Amino acid sequence: MTLPRYEQHGLSFETPANWTDRSIVAFSAPPRGPAQPRASLVMARHPLAPGEDFAAHVAREVHGMLERAGNGRVLGQTRRTIGGRPAVETVMRWVTPGETIELTMVHVEPGPADDDPRVTVFTFTTAAGGSRAALDTLLFSLRFSDAQTPASVPAFDLAIVPMPGAPRARGR
Repeated sequence: MTLPRYEQHGLSFETPANWTDRSIVAFSAPPRGPAQPRASLVMARHPLAPGEDFAAHVAREVHGMLERAGNGRVLGQTRRTIGGRPAVETVMRWVTPGETIELTMVHVEPGPADDDPRVTVFTFTTAAGGSRAALDTLLFSLRFSDAQTPASVPAFDLAIVPMPGAPRARGR
């Protein structure tokens, strides 16, 4: 029996046949100074929950982030096309004793030919007012092997149903 093989950056190994690839890719900017926070970018692929559509998945993940981090708020959401696929960008902000953090989550919808439909999520974190040039460069350059640029991003309701204690996000 041949097991699935994981290959990345010159490293490869066999994985158990029934396991799911939950790998995470993370990058960080060089430090700007001893007390300055670094910008970071994390990419992961998350499965849809049974019976969950893309909009519900985005809402669940945004609420989860707000709950885990506490005292954050959604600044806005917008629809985009990333790598030829529909996507939703959500910008959030947290005020901490030492700084204000801005976090941008970009959820990219699974492709129609994906045999393992998972949402690709990019999470970019920086100090509020920091440059998002690295995120914009990545998103502009992103390509999926099966993507075809749609004429427009399909419309769906971006309003997130508020969870207890969570602020309501609205499309911008």
